[in-house]
Amino acid sequence: MGWTELKNPLYPWMRTVDRILSATRAPVFSGPTMVIASDSGGTNSRSNYRTWVHLCMDLEASKNWEPLRRDVRQRYLPDGRRLSYKALGDEKRKSAIVPFLEAAESIVGVCVAVIIDKRIRRLCLNEPLDYEQMHTAAELKAKWKDRELEEALRVTQIVAGLIAGLSLPKQNIYWISDQDNLFGNDRQSHDVSRLLSSFSTHYMHHSLGELGIGTTALDEGDRLEEDLTAIPDLVAGALAETTTRLSQCAGGYLVPSIAIPYEGKFLEKADLIANWFWAPCRALRRVAILFALQSDGRYSVSKHEMRTILI
Repeated sequence: MGWTELKNPLYPWMRTVDRILSATRAPVFSGPTMVIASDSGGTNSRSNYRTWVHLCMDLEASKNWEPLRRDVRQRYLPDGRRLSYKALGDEKRKSAIVPFLEAAESIVGVCVAVIIDKRIRRLCLNEPLDYEQMHTAAELKAKWKDRELEEALRVTQIVAGLIAGLSLPKQNIYWISDQDNLFGNDRQSHDVSRLLSSFSTHYMHHSLGELGIGTTALDEGDRLEEDLTAIPDLVAGALAETTTRLSQCAGGYLVPSIAIPYEGKFLEKADLIANWFWAPCRALRRVAILFALQSDGRYSVSKHEMRTILI
């Protein structure tokens, strides 16, 4: 097993996240470098869920992915265009999706999707007063809006947990994220780095090598960083779409451990990507964690799964 139990979770929901990830049977990240590529979805008003997806990759053990990735680009995207969920109306990008996801199967690692009901306002900042306290304690420089800081805390908490749970002593860790609200300017980037470093230190049982943070702006033109974050981008968009439709079918509430039959149709691109995500895993493990608001106003945290049943 490649997961180390988290000690003293800072938030109650992190205990459940820890239990779910410990049961995922993640591979051992034995190489000297782990890369975490992250992206988000569900930002449009039609989505009821905000999604963040983190692809954790043993870089040295995943060497087969690079030639496969380049082959997909040469065959389907020779002009260097970026793959993204929102742009799949483009025929060239659409034709590349299946071979691109098949190539991703060669990655040795785990892909963790976090799906959060937008009606859940607070997971980290329980009171408005917490904002000022966190801003002072963490010596933050940016002028965060309350909801932006809440999201920054959620994301860095999860990423710190992934680093602590998956890494080995002296490993180098590089976190690459798409350029979004968390990295909107230098001050925000500084704050996110501070939060990640603080949370990682809390959870770590060993010392790391180098901990580096960057965005896809680092891409040198070969689309390496862009393609790494494209996998989380595609999954985040698809799961925001499919989970929204499932919850609408269930009257707005998804209850843990209760199957919801869905007789409607998903968008073709969402259906394709979701089916890939929940297909039997090979080298790349996949798991989704759902934060669902319940009818009594509380929220649940559980493993989220979709299955196609043929009748």
